[in-house]
Amino acid sequence: MSYTVRPAREIDQHLFAHLEVNKDEQQELDALGKSTVESLLDGYRHSEQCYLGFDDEELRAVFGYVRHPALLVPWMLSADIERPVEFLKISRRVLADWPNDLPMTNMVGAHNKRSIRWLKAIGFTVGETPIRKLNGVSFLPFWKMPPIGEKPYV
Repeated sequence: MSYTVRPAREIDQHLFAHLEVNKDEQQELDALGKSTVESLLDGYRHSEQCYLGFDDEELRAVFGYVRHPALLVPWMLSADIERPVEFLKISRRVLADWPNDLPMTNMVGAHNKRSIRWLKAIGFTVGETPIRKLNGVSFLPFWKMPPIGEKPYV
């Protein structure tokens, strides 16, 4: 049993219907008024890079980033991760291959403690004050800045 990650391809879109996101992420999707499949299709279509994460042959995560002129917006939807240490190691390797010349930012449900721990473990800063509340769900900002001395992003 092992985790594998590979780039998503157009032919993979049918797999999105099989991802059962964890309850915390489902609560975020409900607050945003989007279904899992709708969110994954949006993410796939708008992302510069999109990946599928498998635990053996079972789809457990879909993630990527959307490039804007001055920043990257990372995102992920996942099922419950059964071997978090292994998943964390793979996450760090993938993130190391992403562009690091622009800030990365998005938001996460304040209730989503597992995702917050994971974001911090892979190098993101998570704010303590909610920046948005949608349908009763508070969202915290998270971000990662480029290393000092890298290409300016303004």
